[in-house]
Amino acid sequence: MGEEDLHGFDCGNPSVSNMIDQTYYACLLREARAYCVYLKVKDDQEILVGAYSVSIDTLDVKNAVSPLADYYSREPPFRAMVHLDYIAVNSKVQDHGIGTAILEYIVLQARSLYREWPVRLLVLDALRDKVAWYEKRGFSAVYEDDPDPHSTTVKMYLDLMPGEDFQRLSEYVESNS
Repeated sequence: MGEEDLHGFDCGNPSVSNMIDQTYYACLLREARAYCVYLKVKDDQEILVGAYSVSIDTLDVKNAVSPLADYYSREPPFRAMVHLDYIAVNSKVQDHGIGTAILEYIVLQARSLYREWPVRLLVLDALRDKVAWYEKRGFSAVYEDDPDPHSTTVKMYLDLMPGEDFQRLSEYVESNS
């Protein structure tokens, strides 16, 4: 992503727009990967409709909801994960399924990464007014009790392990218990 691509990009949320502005430097330092999403409007013309950034991070699962805490019961409590730093759609083209399409693509990419790297979760910090939107797309809150009810975000996750892999893992664990 080039810094000039996002000049003037507005997703309608100043804090997310600021994150987008700051991502260029994280990418230069190889701390994250950021992408611009374009929509082809004519044979020779594209418009910038969205942006997103992902990174590899760790998640402290000590106080996480049961499925996470049970799965990650071994020490240390920090586990590698794909972190969706932000997803943003230009405020001029919101409510047309672009955000959903971007998220579906990110999940698809993260699932392919799951096959090759020791990451099982896609985690994000959802703006409170977007929690239901993420829940509708399969995400769940990481913590049962909100650790910071005054925060503007809620930490959420999506398990990247497909059902058939989970079934094989469960059978293996049961047979070796």
